[in-house]
Amino acid sequence: MINDPKTGHLISFDFKHIYQHVPELERLNIDLTSISFDSPVDSSEMNPTRWAQIATIIETNYDLYDGSLTGIFHCFTGNLEQAKKALSYGGFKLGIGGVLTYKKAGLDEVLKELSLEDFVLETDAPYLPPVPYRGKRNESAYSVHTAEKLAEVMSVSLKEVESLYNICRILPGLS
Repeated sequence: MINDPKTGHLISFDFKHIYQHVPELERLNIDLTSISFDSPVDSSEMNPTRWAQIATIIETNYDLYDGSLTGIFHCFTGNLEQAKKALSYGGFKLGIGGVLTYKKAGLDEVLKELSLEDFVLETDAPYLPPVPYRGKRNESAYSVHTAEKLAEVMSVSLKEVESLYNICRILPGLS
């Protein structure tokens, strides 16, 4: 999703433009596929209907990729059932950002039931900053607070959580 420069509204992003600006992706043989929704899906507004739509799209297209379909459920804020469904596709990770630090989010209880390897740390800047910056503009430097909270929730060291930042873990063709 991007902001339309003329209207300021969220619109679907054409991933073909990424190839024009990041030609290295062709070398990595990465297939970026975009599926548009009417109206666009904002990850902060995921509801059971949207989850069902996304699950249907993944299930419909999974065999086209010989089981190698991968992705990140950006800014994951769902429940345990949704998390397990998303992870059942094999190559998917859950993007974890500042929402984890929000007391009423309940995301910590969901994540406790999963494995550290199921997650990717995200900033979602400039949105959804972690506590103590909630209500302010988010930036990458604040991710340490999310990492600390994830370490606490998962009862692991901060060093183990920091390994989630390794993009080569998600896109092995980069290494």
